[in-house]
Amino acid sequence: RGLAYFDLGEMLTAVADYTKALTLDPQHRDGYYARALARLTLKNFPGALTDIDRAINFGRDYAPAYQLKGKICRKLAQYPEAITAYKLAANLYLAQQDPLTPISLPPAPLITTEQFYTQLLERGERGDVQGAIEDANWAVQTNPNDVRAYCCRGILYFKQGDRSAALADLNLAIQLDPESHVAYRSRGKLRSQMGDYG
Repeated sequence: RGLAYFDLGEMLTAVADYTKALTLDPQHRDGYYARALARLTLKNFPGALTDIDRAINFGRDYAPAYQLKGKICRKLAQYPEAITAYKLAANLYLAQQDPLTPISLPPAPLITTEQFYTQLLERGERGDVQGAIEDANWAVQTNPNDVRAYCCRGILYFKQGDRSAALADLNLAIQLDPESHVAYRSRGKLRSQMGDYG
């Protein structure tokens, strides 16, 4: 199902399914590979690197994983690591007598920022609030000035019942963009529930 969601371009849902699969089988190397690919598509390069290292850990002769690691390291500007990974992949392909052709990535395009945040909120609506918050944390770390990241995380904290964290994020969003109607609307709703009408 994760692969199907990937093909549909619903990367966050694909990641959620791969994560569920990996809780059932924490040593499933293909699961880590698939999640690394989805995270790469989401531009979550550190998460992708962690996953591909796990895939390699559970399959030292896994040539496609080394090739994907090379691609991820290039995105992270870790060029020596990328070269090493590509060399290991090439050696494994030769040893396994596989053709030295690139692994073709599925056709799903890189999603837009708007799609990312829409999928994030939809994931929270489907009940995986904590998973959505973790992805929002990554978005905040990637760009600490992204108003939408704080708005989304604030809304998710609100949904989780953590009002103080929600208020802090919405205040930050307003501080970064004093004209963010989404942040003001969400903060107003939150303050109303807190009985703060001042």
